[in-house]
Amino acid sequence: MQDIKYEHILELSLIPKKYTFQMALHNQDVMRQGFVSYNTNRLQQFMDNVKANIPDKIRITFYGIDNQNVSILQYDGSLIIFTIRYFDDKSTYQTTYGYKIIKRFRTKNKEHLTDYFLVTLYNDYIPLFIEPAITKQT
Repeated sequence: MQDIKYEHILELSLIPKKYTFQMALHNQDVMRQGFVSYNTNRLQQFMDNVKANIPDKIRITFYGIDNQNVSILQYDGSLIIFTIRYFDDKSTYQTTYGYKIIKRFRTKNKEHLTDYFLVTLYNDYIPLFIEPAITKQT
């Protein structure tokens, strides 16, 4: 487990601070910018692979108004490992281990959203991704 954590940190540390939307799109990241999400079919495929016990790995990128986060979500055949890099002044990293991903549907301001959560080994829910109603596949 620790090896995967450090692999994730190394991989995320190589992503430039100016990781543009076009770069993430080119790399097939699951991502959200504003009220539009991209490549969410890849997140669903990842969930299907976990259910089928097939190892898999994806990257999730979020672009906010004044912040950006890039994360790696990996299934090694027994655990789901989620490592996120916060592009703050220090470029901090956080790794969480879980055993399944759940989806929750909700409506906010008449907009339909899908929330994805990692269920940790302690049964806590860690937010992974919020999918707005508008989705584009590349």
